[in-house]
Amino acid sequence: MSTPATGSLTRRLPADAIARDTKQRPRSTASFTTSLLRNRTAATAFILLAAIAASFFPPADQNPNYRMRHMLKAGWRIARGESAANVLSLAYPGYDVGTPLALAVVMRQTIPAETLATGPPGSPPPLYNWLHRAAFAAAVATLFAALMRLTTPFVAIGIAALLLLSPNWRLIAYSSDVYTFPMFALAATLMGVALLNAKPRVAWPGLIACALAVAASALFRNVSILCIGLALAVALVPGVLCRDAARAKIRRRALAFFALALLLSKVPGLLLNSSGHVFWHPLHCGLAEFGGHEDAQARLYPWFVPAADLPANAIPIDDWTDDRSFRRARQIIPDVKTCSAEYDAIMRDDYVDLWRKYPTGLLQTYGIRLANVFTLNPMHAHTTASRIVPSTTDRVLLIGWIATMLAAVLLRAPNRTWFLLVALSPMLIPPIIAHSGYIMYNAPARLPLYIFALCTLDHAWRRWRLTSKQPTPGHTNTPDPDNAELTDVIAHTR
Repeated sequence: MSTPATGSLTRRLPADAIARDTKQRPRSTASFTTSLLRNRTAATAFILLAAIAASFFPPADQNPNYRMRHMLKAGWRIARGESAANVLSLAYPGYDVGTPLALAVVMRQTIPAETLATGPPGSPPPLYNWLHRAAFAAAVATLFAALMRLTTPFVAIGIAALLLLSPNWRLIAYSSDVYTFPMFALAATLMGVALLNAKPRVAWPGLIACALAVAASALFRNVSILCIGLALAVALVPGVLCRDAARAKIRRRALAFFALALLLSKVPGLLLNSSGHVFWHPLHCGLAEFGGHEDAQARLYPWFVPAADLPANAIPIDDWTDDRSFRRARQIIPDVKTCSAEYDAIMRDDYVDLWRKYPTGLLQTYGIRLANVFTLNPMHAHTTASRIVPSTTDRVLLIGWIATMLAAVLLRAPNRTWFLLVALSPMLIPPIIAHSGYIMYNAPARLPLYIFALCTLDHAWRRWRLTSKQPTPGHTNTPDPDNAELTDVIAHTR
């Protein structure tokens, strides 16, 4: 009798154990849902159909997408025949190049030349929006399939439900902006890792496709590449995910996957002479997240700067804005190009100067952001601009995350659960170092935390089931080695 798949985080029970368990339960308990989950392909197809259906129902609130106006102008210029390298390296330096290039292609295909000649469109072409939603649906299904292999059905269903039903993710998915691409890259990375132990004719084409998907995601949103660190972690510690597999083979494939994704993510920027998204600008202007002051020269004084250190002409501010950083740079170099390397150097100098003068205040800022990011609330109240509206529920759920960590320690969560959290933790960096007050920044970064929390909850449920089972008549309380397999969460992907 063959052994049905129960998810690769769980060891597969021997056939005789399954037979005993089947005899103890009435046949009528085998539901459609259970049968569906045993067939990974059918379950993935069901999630894909659900994601496609969800794309036809927009959320009540939609993001106005301020940055898209700049991208539309850049894409329009490329669509009209200007050199993509000149547009992206001279007119619009410091931006990720994927959105303008994609918009240019769609504009050429869907907008007549006569219409393009009148000026850039006010909104993305409908085809662009639908392509983005199709990519989101495919990514949800891919992430579900990968988690079915690497974790358990409970975790896979939980993440899919979060992406499809959470109002926060509904807002992001319908924005047609770059903030979904870290999730796209995560789905491709996890699928690549799930394929590491597959047969060569499946593994290598799959790894190449996943590397291309990660690189394409980084083309639209540079921080998407952070999740590829999981492949490097697998190469360093292959036994955590594939205990019984040939470790040399896993290490070789994981390194190839990591190197290929990293290399491909750099190629477009080199070809277009674009540096990609600026680094110091978000670190600098994000320091106004919790308010502060600015002076007549647009110098920023964050919330932690004491009143004694403020100049007489300082005025209060309540949030960050790109324009303030632009004004600051022009006070120093009047003809500086926005988001150029020269501009970013000015932001770096101001940022480093604040570290020299107020290290404690900056550490407090990052501590507050860390707490904001670790607040796992899929129902955050927010504005249409995706700004989070703080609530008491947020603080309660932050305590819930602390309880989850304690439970993972006390219940001895499997090594794989901790491994996934640590290896994917670089995804937490962007909102912590830049800004933690927006749904679009925080939600993608929290996905590793949700995976960890669901894995811990699933592990706790399995332990409770194991310890709560009563011995059958004529048997003692001697632990059953077959049932003990339920708590072993380090089985390899088959």
